[in-house]
Amino acid sequence: MNIKDNGLLRDKGDEKGQRVCKEDLIGFTYKNEYYQPMPYFFTREGNVLPITGHYKGGVAFLVASGPSFAQLDSSKLDNCFTLGLNNSPKTYRPNAWVSVDDPCRFLYSIWMDPRITKYVPYSHAEKQIWNSYEDKPAVWTNGKPMYVGDCPNVIYWRRNSKFEASRWMTESTLNWGNHEKFGGCRTVMLPALRILFLLGFRTVYLLGVDFDMSSEKRYHFEENRDNSAIKCNNKTYKAMNGNYFKNLKPYFDQYGFNVFNCNKESKLEVFDYVPYDDAITRAMAMTGDHTKEQTLGMYRSPDEKYGKKKKENKVKKSSSSGKELAVNDNQDEEDDNKF
Repeated sequence: MNIKDNGLLRDKGDEKGQRVCKEDLIGFTYKNEYYQPMPYFFTREGNVLPITGHYKGGVAFLVASGPSFAQLDSSKLDNCFTLGLNNSPKTYRPNAWVSVDDPCRFLYSIWMDPRITKYVPYSHAEKQIWNSYEDKPAVWTNGKPMYVGDCPNVIYWRRNSKFEASRWMTESTLNWGNHEKFGGCRTVMLPALRILFLLGFRTVYLLGVDFDMSSEKRYHFEENRDNSAIKCNNKTYKAMNGNYFKNLKPYFDQYGFNVFNCNKESKLEVFDYVPYDDAITRAMAMTGDHTKEQTLGMYRSPDEKYGKKKKENKVKKSSSSGKELAVNDNQDEEDDNKF
């Protein structure tokens, strides 16, 4: 067995830049919600960000770039968690965003928006971003290049380029498909789903995942694609449908990771179809409609709310005077509610 060819084929740029925890080949595993302390997310400086499971049990909408997204009322997503891919934030501003290609391919406003949590490969931290307003490399007012690492709210992760469904859910780096020596076809959608899984989301609804590109149907934002690029994208869609997701679906089921497609006409047939409005209703079921919540009376004391007798004031002696002082256990809570 050739260990090199059978390994993860981790991205050399990510491995060189990341300076913490050079772990074993295969990595660690975890079961259900009992997470191992394996570092998956990092700062620019290489510090570990312990955010695995941070959104435990949450529901997310993954916004891809297919033109079908333009047919939806995106305002319904405003109270849901959304994760965008590539340049999809041009149409809808998400809570989080994932990319894998060179940073110069993505909008300046994405990089500089502190409201969007950006998940990018570690090796991109020191790459320059692009000024998409003036179509030139982005620089600061002093003329120095603007790097990904200079941008707000960026989180880094490490890639591998050897797809293996049986270890995809648990391997210590995030797979984005196969290197050309293993057949090619890499995609941002793979690490995006893995990131959502690692963050603790257990239900994901896919939007704009059409898997059908042509000269008339490209994206829900303006961009050209020549015949070669269209052919390449459709080849990747075919690999994702017939290989990646087909083989991952049993493991998704095993780990309770539920993925649904909200485009009935999509050529991604692995995941069950759920109408967009039904997905919104399901996602909102946990939080409800906050416009109908009542605030009147919320600042009542816990004793009053739960019907308990009011705690008696404890008697405490002052160390300085020896006098007895009354101490109200509820005082801190009452003080908090003044603001």
